Amino acid sequence: MSYQSYRQSLTRTGLRTALWRLPVGLALVACLTVLWALALSGVLSVMRGEPLPATWFDILFSTGTPAGTVVFLGLYAGPGLATIYVARNLHARSARSLVGPAPRTLRHFAVGVGVTVGAAVILALVSRPVYPDVEPNLPASTWALWLPLGLIAVAAQTGSEELLFRGYLQGQLAARLRSPVVWLLLPALLFGALHYLPDVGPQVALTYVGAATLFGVLAGDLTARTGSIGAAWGIHFANNAMAILVVAADPALGGLALYHSAVALETGLSDPRLIAVDLTALVGVWILTARLLSR
Repeated sequence: MSYQSYRQSLTRTGLRTALWRLPVGLALVACLTVLWALALSGVLSVMRGEPLPATWFDILFSTGTPAGTVVFLGLYAGPGLATIYVARNLHARSARSLVGPAPRTLRHFAVGVGVTVGAAVILALVSRPVYPDVEPNLPASTWALWLPLGLIAVAAQTGSEELLFRGYLQGQLAARLRSPVVWLLLPALLFGALHYLPDVGPQVALTYVGAATLFGVLAGDLTARTGSIGAAWGIHFANNAMAILVVAADPALGGLALYHSAVALETGLSDPRLIAVDLTALVGVWILTARLLSR
C-alpha cells in the first residue's frame, strides 16, 4: 500500500515538521490537558459549592452514574482542544490538516460507524454462545434521556484521541520519516500503553494493551489511506459507544450503559474465545472499511 499522497500532504511549504518540535508539542498537550482538567473541576466545584479536592475525587471515582460518566468523558475533550492549539502554534498546521476535509471526514466517519455496528449485530446473532449474559443497568426511559449527551461525550472522547494519535502524532512522524513501520507503529504503541490497566493481572493488562495497539495500527493505516481521521474515528466511536452506552463490561465506567455484562472485564479478557472473536471482528471491520472507501 502506497502512502505517498498522505505524506505529500504533510510536507507542504510552511508546515513546521522538525522532529524536535514533536516532543515539545506532546509536552505542551499534556500541560494543557492538566489545565483543562483543573478548569473543568473548578467550574463544577463552584457549581456544587464544594471544595475542589472533593469535586476532583468525584470526577475520577463517581463514574458509575450517568452524570459521573459524562463528566469523566468530558476530561478527554482536553487533549483534543490542546492538540489543535499546539498544532497551529507550534507546527503551523490547521485543524483541517489534522482531521481532513470536512465532507470526506464525515462521510468516512459514517462508513466506519456503519461497518462497526453492522459487525457487532452480526456477531451478536451468530456468536451468542460465546458472549456472556447481560444484566439490566438503567431503566430504558432514563437511558434514552441520557443517550444524546452520552453520544456527544463519546464522540468528544474518541475524536480527541484520534486527533492526538492519528491526526497529530502520526502526521508529524510521517512528515519526517519515510518508513510506515515507524510512523504507524510508534503512535499505536503509545496509544496501547496508555490503555494499560494497573488493577488487573499482568496477562489481562497486556492483552488489553495488545488489542489497543492493534487498533492503533489499523486506525493509522485507514488514516494514511484516506487522508482523514474519519474512518478511524467512526470505528473508535462505534466501538466505545457500544461498550459505554449499550453493554458495559467495566462497571466503573458503566453509568450510561443500558446493560452491564454479567462477566467482569478481566474475565472476558482472559477468555481466548472472546479475544479471538473480538480481534477477528476488528480486522474484518478494518478490511471492509478500507474496501468500501477505496471505491
